[in-house]
Amino acid sequence: LTPTVSVSDRKAEMILSSVGKRVTVTNRRSQTFWANGAVVVDCNSLWVTLEDSSKTQQSLPLTQVDVSFDNEKNCLRLEIDRY
Repeated sequence: LTPTVSVSDRKAEMILSSVGKRVTVTNRRSQTFWANGAVVVDCNSLWVTLEDSSKTQQSLPLTQVDVSFDNEKNCLRLEIDRY
């Protein structure tokens, strides 16, 4: 997958580096994980689109996403605030 949007935002750039890769997703409010993680489908300066293990895609506003690293799984970690 090739990103189609020019992105200047550092958070989006980091997420774009993981397009097509599995990432760890944590819901900060409920202290839960997406059981099998998710695959990054696309990202721009406003939202990220993720695909879960059932092939369902969700787009989340970047204002609700923090980026870190999952050292245990050696991949990007997205911490989300779902309202």
